[in-house]
Amino acid sequence: MDESKTVHFEARVEPKDDPKLKIEWFRDGKPLATGSRYKSVFEFGFVSLDISQFYPEDSGVYVCRATNEAGVAETKAKAICLNKVRKPRLTEKRVKGLLKAANCNGQK
Repeated sequence: MDESKTVHFEARVEPKDDPKLKIEWFRDGKPLATGSRYKSVFEFGFVSLDISQFYPEDSGVYVCRATNEAGVAETKAKAICLNKVRKPRLTEKRVKGLLKAANCNGQK
């Protein structure tokens, strides 16, 4: 998966009308925290997870776990960030060089 793209996982679960059916998402064995970049849907037996702006730290094994009185079922998938977008870094040396080049170094 390319960095900054949306990752989409989906599955079907049965019985879809079980009020005691619980859906949980995990990454690398840890419960997935919900947040602005994570959107989980469970409707009519359809389960999905969208992760917007996928970053290297989001890479891992994702598990969807369905639990009810009959037991537990899981499915998993691995998502890896392939490309790393290089973010520009301004070092102190580079800032001084830019200021000097622009003749804005505070000296008159």
